[in-house]
Amino acid sequence: MNILINQHFFMLTASVLMYILGGGIAHYLGADVLSFEFWLGLLWVISVQIAGYLLLQNFSLNAKDSNKNLVTIFFNQKKISILTLSMLLFAVSGVYLAILIVNNRVTIYIGTLFALTLLGLIALVIPPFELASKGYQEIAIAIFQGCLIPAFSFFLLFGNSHRLLLLIVFPMTLIAIAYYIAMDYSTFALDESIGRMSFIRILTWQRATPIHHILLISSYLFFLFGYGLGAPSKIFFIALLTLPLAGFQIFWLQRIVQGAKPIWSFFNVLSGSVFNLTAYFIALTLWTQ
Repeated sequence: MNILINQHFFMLTASVLMYILGGGIAHYLGADVLSFEFWLGLLWVISVQIAGYLLLQNFSLNAKDSNKNLVTIFFNQKKISILTLSMLLFAVSGVYLAILIVNNRVTIYIGTLFALTLLGLIALVIPPFELASKGYQEIAIAIFQGCLIPAFSFFLLFGNSHRLLLLIVFPMTLIAIAYYIAMDYSTFALDESIGRMSFIRILTWQRATPIHHILLISSYLFFLFGYGLGAPSKIFFIALLTLPLAGFQIFWLQRIVQGAKPIWSFFNVLSGSVFNLTAYFIALTLWTQ
């Protein structure tokens, strides 16, 4: 249960940081910051993420899933259904979309991101797709956090595409995927016992481990690649501050798969710190330049 709580805390924190990072890219490029719409956008991100999580719990068919049972028991005690609350949170996102339409802020980019988010949620929970039950939930969340969230806040402020967005968002998405793969190791035993699919159970941990390592290494190489393309050096070299932590994450996971004592609480914090601190350092640099 503590592992699950820590995961959800890091997930929300990462979403907030990635949203601020996307807005920071637009700010760095000279966009005007529209405070009201920008912070309402953050509320949209949080509400959609929580609503999506509750929707996954509602459509889960695995009665042995302890996480689902805990959520269900809580809402039964409060006489509120999970589905009802998720629909209320989706209504919040609908209100925000209406505000954007009224203020003529819905561009082709914003509309596409809204559509991708909606289609992604449908594909995760609704038959015949049900990608979450097939073990692709973590990958979907990583793409949402690493790519869609910063892109949304960026286009909300900037309005047009820019290569700086890709040069930052792509390596951050790789780090996000590596983070969620790492999190799957800590819940692997629980997933096995309740029959819940995860990305590691699809690939097996023998295959997932080198993929995790390659994703982390590739993300920092791509940061250097961005610098080679002439991107501002301050932005990308600040990301390298977390490289020692990423190296230690690879080292610690390698120890675990070789049979060493895992210490999951430490490993989860380490993995979450690589993702969150990288997003924080880049966002701070962008907003203070």
